[in-house]
Amino acid sequence: MFLDGPVDNFFTECMPITCDPATELLLINGTCDACPPETFPNEDQTACIWVDCVDREIKDGEGRCTPCADYTHVDDTGYMCIQDTCDNTTEYLNINGSCKTCDAFKHSDAETMYRSCVADTCSNGDDFLEQWGYKKTCGAYTKPDNMEDCKLARKCVASECNWNTQVLNEFGDCDTCGAFTKPDGLDENNRICVSVNCSIGEILKEDAQCEACPAWTHPDS
Repeated sequence: MFLDGPVDNFFTECMPITCDPATELLLINGTCDACPPETFPNEDQTACIWVDCVDREIKDGEGRCTPCADYTHVDDTGYMCIQDTCDNTTEYLNINGSCKTCDAFKHSDAETMYRSCVADTCSNGDDFLEQWGYKKTCGAYTKPDNMEDCKLARKCVASECNWNTQVLNEFGDCDTCGAFTKPDGLDENNRICVSVNCSIGEILKEDAQCEACPAWTHPDS
């Protein structure tokens, strides 16, 4: 309330006053008084209130607390919501606005705006996952080290063959040479089975070795 203007040196009526409920106190003398910075009036406008904001809340210009949006957090000043800058391969943006490292053999997912981690889709028996979950396909003469689950495969390997009797096929497995043939080499570069041209007077054995005919005999036709 306040007094109206004087009439012949007398005030004749008390008048109410309206103070801003967001920023001002209503004093007992009927006047308004602004609250200090970062405070605001209580409900009956008799005292100014200071509020301590909780985690992920910022103060507005009137001292009230406002929650940060998902995927943001309070900056060092306490007045702005920001999000961290994450590595788009190894990290994802957590809902609290901070970066977290993806689990092993997963990478940040662009389809979710880098807010989750995924592994590439792969094919069992053909592919493996390298670090951070990117798919790689094994080349000829190799195979993944886990044929049943490509997401658990980590590299390409080849079978250990018996180089005296076997060759390595394009799928990384061993094939045993048939009768009268042998590998074309003696190491992992063996790719085909070959026969042997024996000398005159020799016969070809099933193990692809040449053997001289006994005296007074000759190879059959």
